[in-house]
Amino acid sequence: GTDEESGFMRGLKYYLKKEEAPWGGFSPDGEFPVIHAEKGTLRFYVSDTWEETKHAGGMYLKEIRGGTKVNVVPGYAYAAVDGTEDAEHMLQEARDGFAKKDNISISKQDTGWKIEAKGLGGHSSQPWNGENAIQTLLEFLHRLPLEEGGGARFAGKIEELFGDGYRGERLGIACED
Repeated sequence: GTDEESGFMRGLKYYLKKEEAPWGGFSPDGEFPVIHAEKGTLRFYVSDTWEETKHAGGMYLKEIRGGTKVNVVPGYAYAAVDGTEDAEHMLQEARDGFAKKDNISISKQDTGWKIEAKGLGGHSSQPWNGENAIQTLLEFLHRLPLEEGGGARFAGKIEELFGDGYRGERLGIACED
């Protein structure tokens, strides 16, 4: 394929180096000869920047990342946190009490800790067959005593808006046929 979902389209770039560009093309996302409709897609990128703040006795979010393509349920996500030495105990305690603790791993880094969440990747046309690692990570971060500030505020807002799964109730866009 042309890898059009990622925006890279390496296959098409290679083709155009070897062949003349076609006058047009057709790429059905379903069974040929006809698909009468296709599910709608909303593409957006969520990002924020914030200043790191260090407070005595707390833990703060430095980074959070997840997802590879817009039409894939993310199977992996991670966050980086930092804080005092008490943070390690708080992280383990939060993990031990987390319902999906087998999907969370915590490792010490040079500066702080890396929290990794695993899910089950899948195609976005059937999100119920996957398990969103970003959602799992946000649920876990919500349990942590993160210092108030940009990182915690950002993660909290994303969890508030998207933490209900794939239907979009909290966004006010849930619909059905």
